[in-house]
Amino acid sequence: MVRFPRLATWQGWCAAFIGYLIADLVTGGHPVAVLLLPGANMAGVGTGYASIRLLSEPDRRLRRPLLVLYPALVVVVAASAAGIVGSIAEPILFGGTPFSGWTYWFIAELVNYIAILLVILAMPDPPALRWPGRRQARLITIDPARMLPVLAVPLSAVAGMLIGGPGAVAFPVPALLWCAVSYSVFVNALMALLFSAWTLLALSRGYLPVSAAP
Repeated sequence: MVRFPRLATWQGWCAAFIGYLIADLVTGGHPVAVLLLPGANMAGVGTGYASIRLLSEPDRRLRRPLLVLYPALVVVVAASAAGIVGSIAEPILFGGTPFSGWTYWFIAELVNYIAILLVILAMPDPPALRWPGRRQARLITIDPARMLPVLAVPLSAVAGMLIGGPGAVAFPVPALLWCAVSYSVFVNALMALLFSAWTLLALSRGYLPVSAAP
């Protein structure tokens, strides 16, 4: 809705809520959860949308990397809004405390927003994503040296799996910093998305042995 404002209509917002609702119904959610969970999602998305609309177009599109702090603050505000609903849902659905509910929802939404939202904001316009014609494609050459930062990320991730321990999650960070000084904002956002997805899957599947299970 930020990238394509024509989607930010009442029909679009209703479709988003229905999408969240169907996801909870399909996964066998509790009747109360079916309303509370989409409510938390919509609270975060609505707050994030309203907040990011206050930024200028270059800041929203991450055209000025030094000001990436502004979208980062928007992400924190949006995750906090989702956490407020989570603090209500946690005692009702899971028997926890409001603070634990806020913390869980805040962290979960923060990870999701950082991983996915920044890719969408920094993504080039559709014409720029088209593959060049056959004649132009022949002129494209790949510099092996330019690929080293990208290759360093999965290699360091594998090293973290082999060594294990609490610091294993941070192994790829130097490689990601290398990418940060080598590539565009969009490429870095994409790398962060892939790294976040891999880390979450590796932790949940036990491929990334860290000493602290929680």
